[in-house]
Amino acid sequence: MEQFKDHFRNVSRIMDCVGCDKCRLWGKLQVSGIGTALKILFALDDKDLDPKLNPNLLQRSEVVALFNALHRVSESLSSVEDFRRIYAATQIEEAKAAAQLERDRQRELARKEAERRAKEWNLSPSMTAVVATVFSALEAVRRSCRGCVEVCVRAARELVSGAGAGKTEL
Repeated sequence: MEQFKDHFRNVSRIMDCVGCDKCRLWGKLQVSGIGTALKILFALDDKDLDPKLNPNLLQRSEVVALFNALHRVSESLSSVEDFRRIYAATQIEEAKAAAQLERDRQRELARKEAERRAKEWNLSPSMTAVVATVFSALEAVRRSCRGCVEVCVRAARELVSGAGAGKTEL
């Protein structure tokens, strides 16, 4: 316990080396507050904490330093919560951006595939656009399925009926 107290006093002496007067003052005040908290925490028994039996337990400056340190710690915890919220929002935005990039990449791949097929089939430019649209729609259906056959069949029916193919049953 004495060794711990010596190390803590050493931290307070290190604060004397800080060049800025304001920083030194606030640092020493916070170190004193943490020291006061540890003094209370490491009191040997409840009798030591009784103000009637031990009226000189805490000096006025120690009480002020303790409340100041508690205030600073609570502000820090509040800031940590704010940073966590900001980080979570950033992660969501990054995930949305990554998903959008993936969708754009898939669309571009579908467009290139449609152009390749259109050249292979010797289609006119207007038919190439139709093929590209169909390939894009099929790629969207493929992405939305993800193992759900019922959704795929329903999407394919809508695609066929929307393309003017009539009421073809699949």
